[in-house]
Amino acid sequence: MCNDIIPVRTSREQAIQSSEVHHWRYRLTQKKLETAGGKMWDAILMQSGMDGYVTMVHSRPGEVVKDRARTIVRYNDAVEFMQDVPNYAMAILDWNWERDNPTQFAESQVLHEHLKNELRRLAQSRQQFLSDDLIRHMLQVGRKAFKPYVVAEKEDRLDNPVFPPGYEAYRDFLCEWVARGCFLSQNSKADLMNFIWRMKTEKGVWWIGVNLE
Repeated sequence: MCNDIIPVRTSREQAIQSSEVHHWRYRLTQKKLETAGGKMWDAILMQSGMDGYVTMVHSRPGEVVKDRARTIVRYNDAVEFMQDVPNYAMAILDWNWERDNPTQFAESQVLHEHLKNELRRLAQSRQQFLSDDLIRHMLQVGRKAFKPYVVAEKEDRLDNPVFPPGYEAYRDFLCEWVARGCFLSQNSKADLMNFIWRMKTEKGVWWIGVNLE
């Protein structure tokens, strides 16, 4: 038994091998988005409200910010964000073979066009949404993007999947963040966009010592 215990002060991401860089870029980008859409979401909405990008309706006692912040869909902003953030976040992983990358599936290209058409329709309607409502709506839109022609019974399909592996996770992730992006003003998404820009442009392990929250 050791009489002295030496604390380990090196985190796993500080000991990254060159072959792991793509994985960690993907993993940390997912972590950044998870934080933004989780514990930071109310703060982000408040900033968008101060910028006039979302409308804050009068609150009732105990009501949280996400149940007050409403926005309209701005088509150009929404499509640009879709390509720059959630689509990039899924494409960043080293898939080894291009056709394994869910962003490149033929089904995904159909999904992109379907989402764009719906965003255009919503922008023209100028309907206001709460974030949870728009997320729920875009998820439903994504799941109805097309109907695959397959044998109904799993046993008859010889256990072959209805969609390519990874497509459904990609679809739901993309739809959620397309919706969230509609609530982000230039100021409220500045930190996230700077993070994505650095992931795109800086080589190697640049994030050591950087607050990823």
